[in-house]
Amino acid sequence: MVAINYKRVALGAVAGGVAWLIWELVWSMLWATLFFDNMEDAMKLTGEPHYGAGVHYAVWFPTMFILSGMVAWLYAAAHTALGPGPKTAFLIGCSVGFAAGFPANFFVTNWLSVDRLVPLHWTVDLWVGCILAALVAGWLYKE
Repeated sequence: MVAINYKRVALGAVAGGVAWLIWELVWSMLWATLFFDNMEDAMKLTGEPHYGAGVHYAVWFPTMFILSGMVAWLYAAAHTALGPGPKTAFLIGCSVGFAAGFPANFFVTNWLSVDRLVPLHWTVDLWVGCILAALVAGWLYKE
């Protein structure tokens, strides 16, 4: 067995998290301008948020870095079996992105009274962000 280079996993987690957050900001601004009159309308679903923006971002941003770390670790663990490179990173990102983005958002689409574009936005955000994080982590990973 090949030992995992945890320093490179940590580097991949941080860099992948930054790439993911940049993607999220760009995607959210693009999505909001395409489908809503302003950003506040895009973010409000049913009245006032339960926790507010400060708590939301204090939880959301670290969560993206934790998921990026998971993706970086999975790439490091799987690249010997699946082969190093972007194909393996893409497969890892697709798998984790699907698990992170699809099930809960399908539930929201089916059972909650929100516009279907909202959970679609969240699904694309998580899926593509996870793929980007995996590609960045895979690019930075060395034995």
